[in-house]
Amino acid sequence: MKRTLIAEDKYCRYFRLDNLAEEDVAQFPQHERNIIHAHPHKWVKEICPKTGEEISHSVRPYEQGYGCDGTTSQNINWIAYVLCQRLQIDYIDLYRQTYLRDQTKKGEMSTDEFEAWITAEHTRNETVVPDNINIYHVIGDLMDINYKELAARLQDEIESRFCVKIVRHPKDRKGRYVNPLFEKDLAKKK
Repeated sequence: MKRTLIAEDKYCRYFRLDNLAEEDVAQFPQHERNIIHAHPHKWVKEICPKTGEEISHSVRPYEQGYGCDGTTSQNINWIAYVLCQRLQIDYIDLYRQTYLRDQTKKGEMSTDEFEAWITAEHTRNETVVPDNINIYHVIGDLMDINYKELAARLQDEIESRFCVKIVRHPKDRKGRYVNPLFEKDLAKKK
């Protein structure tokens, strides 16, 4: 197994694990082994928190719709950021309006910290941004990673700006937004 440091920030060190042998994968917790076996063509990102917390692993590159595995917040926010750039929506301002309207709120990143966090080079390099970003996955994935207020604000912004309604299919267990007419409507409104 090859272990290469790909990035480091004040919270974690991020390693890329290549050439994983079966005995390497056997050391991972079962849920991580299942993910790795389901995506054998990908590489694995190892997250080592500097706080001494448990090490976690995640399959990379991240692809839209993969959802939350505890390590995908940056990737999901990066795809939402790119979608907003394409739609000429200021994603960082949506974040500010959502989480920083009360300046006494503790624990939230500043807009500069948030933008640097989601646009970090290692995040861009390990995230596959599709040519046609699926808006339903963006909103659903933001909700999966507990950015529910930001997902709602983004949905409201898109609905008001493009005069469309984004609806969740009632039979969808994961809460995914699956209205295939939306892409056609959005293309017409542009």
